[in-house]
Amino acid sequence: MNKPAVAAAFGAAAASYDAAAEVQEEIRKRLLARLDGLSVAPDALLDLGGGTGLARKALLERYPASHYINADLSEEMLRFAQTMDAASDLVCTDAEFLPFSGSSVDLVFSASTFQWLNDLEAALLECKRVLRPQGLLLFSTFGPDTLKELRSSFAVVDPYPRVNPFLARQEVSDLLEKSGLSQARVESEVIQIEYASPRQLLRSLKETGATNQLGERSRGLLTPRRLQAVVSEYEAYKTSEGRYIASYEVIYAFAWQQAAEG
Repeated sequence: MNKPAVAAAFGAAAASYDAAAEVQEEIRKRLLARLDGLSVAPDALLDLGGGTGLARKALLERYPASHYINADLSEEMLRFAQTMDAASDLVCTDAEFLPFSGSSVDLVFSASTFQWLNDLEAALLECKRVLRPQGLLLFSTFGPDTLKELRSSFAVVDPYPRVNPFLARQEVSDLLEKSGLSQARVESEVIQIEYASPRQLLRSLKETGATNQLGERSRGLLTPRRLQAVVSEYEAYKTSEGRYIASYEVIYAFAWQQAAEG
């Protein structure tokens, strides 16, 4: 991933993100629900990739005594979050290089962020480092079947990837085990969203900043002619009601920091 380009894309989408983030909001709700029944009472919680702060209210309703920190790669996203609530601690940072001291937070929550990393293993090790004993890491990311319809449709006009690649569930599970975190659990499901047109899907991706930022992505412009070829190919995924399906494979995972020795 081209990290400066990722930050710029999300920064450009800061004002439109909340209204367009239908998929991300649904995933966030499902991720939050996974906190039910987990024994965690955080003094400090880190919303990693918190962006505009959409998870803040729900997290603080669960843990009203917690100190909430929103850490995100995009400075513009954090500026927008500040206009919504200046009381939060806002930190502009890369999840692979967290600027926090060791054993400083009790809960790391991250919804739909880890797919933008170049090194998930490094991020997991950083989360382990900053978690206090018996602290919890809970995150969601996308699996390889995400936007498979769009990927297939783009393949007819461009040999280079136009859709970001994603790690498989087993790869995520293996990296969690390798990180040294304990009692890891990894689940996955496919969520299908229907759009009025392929162009609406593309517009939604742009308005949430979720565009292709691969270093090897195509440098060619998506001309009207090439776009129409993609749209025509996407007809294969049209429902009988005239809607267009987009699949999102969502991986949910949590793991615990080990208890302090002695």
